[in-house]
Amino acid sequence: MLIAGAGVGKQLAWTDVDVDTWDTTMAVNVRAPFLMVQAALPGMVFISSIAALNGGVIGPHHAAGKAALHGLTHSLASGVAAAGVTVNALAPALVAGTRILPAVAGEGGRLPAPIPVGRLGTPDEVAAMATSMVTNGYLTNKVITLDGGLYPR
Repeated sequence: MLIAGAGVGKQLAWTDVDVDTWDTTMAVNVRAPFLMVQAALPGMVFISSIAALNGGVIGPHHAAGKAALHGLTHSLASGVAAAGVTVNALAPALVAGTRILPAVAGEGGRLPAPIPVGRLGTPDEVAAMATSMVTNGYLTNKVITLDGGLYPR
């Protein structure tokens, strides 16, 4: 079982993303999970981000890296499903206790939009969803959002 949750993303305008920042983001957000996949069976969940679906507020490097995980999810899932392997991605948004949250909230501590459930998500909620996804043998090739209703799709 694999739950690949590593990720980096420093908030930058697209004009401020240099090649080193881009390469580091892709190495952590996409290359590392791909390499981990080669050793992990039978179920995999990539921890993505809602930014992959809406662009987010961190920057293009973060959104592109997380969107690449969605592509990796879809490609792997169809290739390994017949062997009983499941591959999914979990796309959370605004989870308390993460390093990204202070950058999103900024100096005033304000979030970019009100969350319909009225609070941030918790790491335990993300872990519970990831565990549910990786242990369900019928769920594959899905990107599940976990965002308190912030970005319906």
